[in-house]
Amino acid sequence: MEEEKATPNYVQLMKTIVEFSKSTLMDIARAEWYITARYKEEKGVTCLCGHEHCKYVYVIKNYYNNNLLAPIGSECMHYFEWNEQEAKILEAFEKWHFKKYRNPGLIYDQVEFHEVIKDVGYIHRLEKFAKKTKEHERLIAYAKAVWTHNPPPPPPQPAVCQKCIEQRKKGYKKCYTCYKETI
Repeated sequence: MEEEKATPNYVQLMKTIVEFSKSTLMDIARAEWYITARYKEEKGVTCLCGHEHCKYVYVIKNYYNNNLLAPIGSECMHYFEWNEQEAKILEAFEKWHFKKYRNPGLIYDQVEFHEVIKDVGYIHRLEKFAKKTKEHERLIAYAKAVWTHNPPPPPPQPAVCQKCIEQRKKGYKKCYTCYKETI
């Protein structure tokens, strides 16, 4: 491993990592990054280290300053140190990120997988009520792993008028004006 670290490609990658990190120490700077995306380039691209024809490419983000770096080839991803949660995300990206989620007859038939995991309510219903199949367990684990670093937005809250709040304290569901609008 030490021989690989002495290569010009490794040196170039680590210069870039340190340049966009909070820390100026290479070993600490490497730990400041986490994966936000993975994609496949059919023609191949050049990694930040200078290696050409990388097909599986990652995007990483810095915890402290939100800098994004890409493209980073799959070989260079081995230079980073990942904790258990990040290793789970890396594995999830490799197995699930490009999968089309097919669930005939249900709400997400023919929908891209990365769109499915954004629906927090759907994932929670699966976790609570669905049969415990391996497919569902992996879907739930992947969604939770991705949400750790990129949480989905909270569901929109319906606007509530001040009169409704006062009426709820008295035991009513809505104020008279809002009740008339629903009729």
